[in-house]
Amino acid sequence: MPFNDPHLLQQIFESVIAGALGLIGAIANFFYDVDKGNRSFSFKGMFFASVVGFVVGTAAGSFIPAGENFYGWTVVIGMNAYPLMAAMKDRSGAMLDRFFKR
Repeated sequence: MPFNDPHLLQQIFESVIAGALGLIGAIANFFYDVDKGNRSFSFKGMFFASVVGFVVGTAAGSFIPAGENFYGWTVVIGMNAYPLMAAMKDRSGAMLDRFFKR
């Protein structure tokens, strides 16, 4: 049975921790934006920001070496995940418009 392998369980656990830290950062950024008036509160928006933060935190956690700064970097990456994704979405739309107008 594959779940009897302690190495596999450790990798799954580390990925879940990295994702959860990214999720915490994304939710903190979401509430910061709501508090500053940059966006209105909605459960759908919070859910989307949480999913993006979890995925980005998990992906970034696989590249960051485990150590004392792992937790802090993962939360910071989670906080910046949604704004970077929104900027990429806005920019990619403009770039695609320019590309197809040729």
